[in-house]
Amino acid sequence: MTPTLHDAVRAAYPTAATISGNDAGSLTAFDVKNKAVVISSSVALAKLEELKADFELSEVVNKAKELLKSSDWATLSDIASGSPSLSNQAEFIAYRQALRGIVINPTTSPVWPTVPNASWSE
Repeated sequence: MTPTLHDAVRAAYPTAATISGNDAGSLTAFDVKNKAVVISSSVALAKLEELKADFELSEVVNKAKELLKSSDWATLSDIASGSPSLSNQAEFIAYRQALRGIVINPTTSPVWPTVPNASWSE
């Protein structure tokens, strides 16, 4: 779920137990002893941007992992040597390598590789 301003306050101010307010200017927080926690709206907004960026990257990684999982079948050894056989297995290997690159070095706007169409030969 996309991070909220309240998530940002919790991350920036770990002692904050209760938080109210819906925008940076109206935030108030209290600790477990009901003592006010002083919140800087600029700190909360900066933390929110950081959390959102982390969330976007994790979404990219999750999508790449799902695409890898959905193409696992193309790497099985009997797919390349059986009958029929996958004649363009090298394209799938390259596709999966590109996806692994996204998992290892995610960016917020990755260049997604195109999944090859399976080509079978007898």
